Amino acid sequence: MFWLFKTFSYLLNALPNRVVLWMGDLLGGVWYYLIPLRRSTVIANLTLAYGDSKSAQEIDALARRNLRHLGRVMLEAARSFVWTRQDFRTKMGFSGFEHIEPYLKEKRGGFLVSFHLGCWELSPGAGVGQGVPVDVVT
Repeated sequence: MFWLFKTFSYLLNALPNRVVLWMGDLLGGVWYYLIPLRRSTVIANLTLAYGDSKSAQEIDALARRNLRHLGRVMLEAARSFVWTRQDFRTKMGFSGFEHIEPYLKEKRGGFLVSFHLGCWELSPGAGVGQGVPVDVVT
């Protein structure tokens, strides 16, 4: 099974980014229509969050976009499975190093709190790619 996932990751990396994003959108669309339990959970949560400020059609559109986003995230994360430190350095953006650098120079630890936005699962690899030792607590 390991070699199968690794092969899938190499194949995803061989594809242009726009193709992988399209595949993620397709995966999310299939997820929306074929897994009604997940769809109903997303809709219920969005309805709870937005209350009466959004119509049922707007909530449904947000649910579809959310699941397309999750499809993209799954493929983006799968791509990174075979990345090296150099790949993370070149393929991921990294800003704010000036805030971390003093802690590294003094060999002091610190906490980095992050939002749960985008494909945050790649953040630890981006840090390691920049030479920042990372431990993740969720």
